[in-house]
Amino acid sequence: EEVNNLASDPKYKEVLASMHNELMAWERRTGDQGQFLEDPRMAAALDKSERERYKKVMEERGLSAEISNEAYLKWWDKRLKELGK
Repeated sequence: EEVNNLASDPKYKEVLASMHNELMAWERRTGDQGQFLEDPRMAAALDKSERERYKKVMEERGLSAEISNEAYLKWWDKRLKELGK
């Protein structure tokens, strides 16, 4: 896994500022709420809801919600081949 965070590199200061400004403008234009902190209780409820949905989907696929990433990718590879993709 390669990760090289350039955000603190002075060479990219202008690029970072430009990208930040673009993001802020997009949030204003679209009404995106990403700029505001969520109530932790709301975030916890959404996390719980998403975990429950994920568990249900995995059960419908005959898989455990605890499946490893590698095993899940193998499952998708097999499934897509079955679908002719």
